[in-house]
This record gives sequence, C-alpha cells and structure tokens, in this order.
Amino acid sequence: MHELPLRAPTPARRRPLIVIRSAPELRAAWQQAGKAEALDLRPLNRVLRLDAARGLLEVHAGVRWDDVEAWVATNADAQPAWTLPTARDWASPDTVGESIATNAPGYGASRGPVADDVESLSIFGADGELHRLSRDRESSLFRLVLGGHGSFGLLYSVTLRLAAKGSETPPEPAAAELLAPLSSCGEPGSAALRAIVSLFVPAQRAGRFSLQALDIADEHRVVVARASARRVIETEASFLHPRPADRVEFSLLLCRSANLCARVRMEEACRRLADLALEHGGGLSLSHGTYASRAQVDASYPMLPAFLAEKHRHDPAGHFDNAWSRHYAQLLRREACAIRWAA
Repeated sequence: MHELPLRAPTPARRRPLIVIRSAPELRAAWQQAGKAEALDLRPLNRVLRLDAARGLLEVHAGVRWDDVEAWVATNADAQPAWTLPTARDWASPDTVGESIATNAPGYGASRGPVADDVESLSIFGADGELHRLSRDRESSLFRLVLGGHGSFGLLYSVTLRLAAKGSETPPEPAAAELLAPLSSCGEPGSAALRAIVSLFVPAQRAGRFSLQALDIADEHRVVVARASARRVIETEASFLHPRPADRVEFSLLLCRSANLCARVRMEEACRRLADLALEHGGGLSLSHGTYASRAQVDASYPMLPAFLAEKHRHDPAGHFDNAWSRHYAQLLRREACAIRWAA
C-alpha cells in the first residue's frame, strides 16, 4: 500500500510522515492525525498467522500476492492440505488490499470475485477504532468494504480462505479463444495516449462481444495493446455487485498515437465499448470508469447512490474521501445540460 493522505496537505508548512508498522501505531497516529501529513502503510506487508485446521490465512492488506503465494509454498509442510492457486495477469492488482478495494477476480481462472475468498477483515474506521468484520459480525459494513474502493477506512488485515489441494480450477481453454480477436496489434510509440477499460458481459455473449469490441477499436483508430478475460461466477455479492452473476470480465489496454484529437477519440472509444457491454446485458467496472456517462454508471450500478449514502453515514467528516469517491459523488450530483437548437 502506498502513502495515504489523511487530508489535503497544508501548503504553508510541511508536516512529518508517520511510518506505521502495527495496529497500535495506526491508532496512535490517528489520534494525532493533525500532526502528520500522511501515513506510510508500506511496512504492513507481512503474513500474520495461519489456521491450518480451517485453512485460514491472515495477512496484512499491503502484502503482495506474489509474496503470499511464495509463503504458502514455502510453508507447505505446516499446512499440507491447503494451497493458494492464484491465476494472475497484467491487469491483476499487486496487493491483497487493492484486490479487496476493487473486488477483483479471485483465485483460479473460473471462480468468484475475491470477496468470495475472504473470511474476515480488519479495518480502521472513521471513529478511530479497529473493526473486525465478517459475514456474521458487522456484515453490512463488511459488504461495503469489499469492492468499496477504500471509502470506509484503512484496511489493516485480511483473512483469506485457502483452497484445498486438488480442488484447483484449471484455466479455461475458452479464455484464449475469447482473446484471439483482441490480440495485440502492435503498440504506438512512446508518445502514445493510453487508457484501461474494464468491462463485463454475460458468459454466453462474451465471444460476440470480443469481435464487436475490435470493430469499435478499429473505428476509433485505437490499438488493443493488451487484453485479459476472466470468467467470474459470483456466489456472495458485495454491496456494489455487478450483474449477471455468471460473467466474463474483460480488461483492455487501449493505445493511440498522440495528436490533437487523440484524447477525444480515446474517450469516445471507451464510452462506445461501455455501451456495447450494456447492449449485451453487462456493464463497466467502476475501477476504470471515469470516462463513463451518468446513464452508463446508473445502468451498471443502480445501487451506487445508496452506497455513497452509506459512505457518508459511516464517514460524515470525509476522512476517507478519495479521488474515486469524489468523482462518482460529483457525477451523481451533476445535472443534465439542456440542449436547445436555435430556429
């Protein structure tokens, strides 16, 4: 996890950076928040404990998935019945905390989002206390934090459900077929404009979508430099849960040579791809959705206004406002501009 500002820095004077290595230090820093410009949470990057009997592994939210996987493999003798079958690609978040914040796809190639693999988590809330959340304890806040983009507090630790050895889901051969039309066509030069688009469509419509997405990219003269497709079968929804439950989630890296109209063309391509996903019964991901219109966001996440209302109820002082929450709050407050044509 990177440095997380507590509030907008004061230009007149620089305040110190507080490095956090434990939960007590986090609480102490919060109580003296006015004396610190930012909290450095990067030292919170370790495996904490293993419950070998139940296959539960607690880790710091800032730990990298590669390090968790290496720890599980190294300690295989201590937990011979469990494994962590990660299936990662260029679009996968690096840390456990980032995966929780965006509710990224979970373990394996054909499983639910990471929310399905979380037993419990610990979060430092706006009230200055460390909350331990699960499906049975403060369940409503638990569902809000999963996929909540860091809007409800500082995520301290996550308890993951390990997979039983022998139950790993093999990669789906269909994924390669879905990506074939979107294979890299060559990337523009160093002056290129880049954008990431994350979209989801019903699994049965994914093949048709990938073909039409390439047509849209060609029409707007953008290159699909990288693409990934993961099938997700959701069983335990977070608050911001997309539909349908059985879907394919696409991540596309779009590139275009920089010129006078490049940014307009790129935004048009992103919005058209989101429209295409909606036409197929899917939608867009809020992780990379700043290009999206109000209508597209409403269609993809009709529960977003209720989510932001819960964010304000839990954090009325706005301690955990960030660029993501501010963008969507402003988008929902924005009034449609009336268009009139002169006679």
